[in-house]
Amino acid sequence: MRKTSFLLMIIASLFVSYNESYADSQVQSTSNNIKQFQTLDEAGIEYSKVLREILNYNFSNIHKNSNENISAAISNIDDEILTNKWENTNKKVLEQFEVKVKNVQDYGNVGEIKFSIFGYDEGKIEEYMDSMSSSYISINSDGDPEFDVAAYVDTFEQAINIQDKIEVGETTTKFVKSNNNWIILK
Repeated sequence: MRKTSFLLMIIASLFVSYNESYADSQVQSTSNNIKQFQTLDEAGIEYSKVLREILNYNFSNIHKNSNENISAAISNIDDEILTNKWENTNKKVLEQFEVKVKNVQDYGNVGEIKFSIFGYDEGKIEEYMDSMSSSYISINSDGDPEFDVAAYVDTFEQAINIQDKIEVGETTTKFVKSNNNWIILK
């Protein structure tokens, strides 16, 4: 589900190639209500922050209930340290994306910025959790499985902390020059 929703976000953020005459007509109608930048590098830095916030906000809203059972179990345990550890670890996952400028191209009145998007490899996290399941799941004397919430949180925190973020996507955004400033092309 994450990969599908992420792919949809990436596809939605891609822009269709415009020719310069169309770009010029768009500048006249939009330059008054769109943030302007003195350089494409400045636009890249600022826009990467915006992309990061959008990705993290959308991902967080889509997946905020994905660990609902763990959150409910923790709320039944009166342990502030465990609660804080869970909230901090979960926040790392829900707000995981980093966006970096990969390439800036200035073609005169039109420019484009390629961004790399970094996040966790969820497959590796899942693989780690599966391999460590004996640390948080045990079988009691009746042969029934028992789930140790605190051990799960510790294992999940370890899984997140040992993972390096990988490039999970790339997007390109076009800008046009208007009155010696750069604005995003709609």
